[in-house]
Amino acid sequence: MLPKGDALWVGERLHQCLEACINGQWVRSDYYFPCLAILHALEELDMVRSSLRSELCVSKLGYRGRIDIHGLLADGRVCIVEIKATVGPYLRRPKPAEVIQMGCYAALSDAQAPRLACVRISLPSRRLGVFIMDISPKTMQQIRRDVA
Repeated sequence: MLPKGDALWVGERLHQCLEACINGQWVRSDYYFPCLAILHALEELDMVRSSLRSELCVSKLGYRGRIDIHGLLADGRVCIVEIKATVGPYLRRPKPAEVIQMGCYAALSDAQAPRLACVRISLPSRRLGVFIMDISPKTMQQIRRDVA
């Protein structure tokens, strides 16, 4: 059975179920596959499962936001993940605003050389796409200057 509702509602519900899945709690049957697929993708990104934090609030310099998934890679670097669910059949690259958002989250969380990832999941087609960006310390310095 596929999740039903408009994209915003489905996305909110996916985030709730993913947080439950990360914490080893029960997940609704219609969100079970998407949550497992996302967790598998996070493991493929080399994220340490025990470090995963969902819906992490960050606030600094008058900015605030909520990181969908924050965790550590096996090499110790921070990984910031934006989860996007779609009720359509297609997976698209991250929008420029989404990349900027993830970069700002990295700056707000004091990451030095983070990996940014946008995970898009099409619920009807059960397809998942992962878009990865490794950010250099020099680029992070520039982002921090721009955010401040």
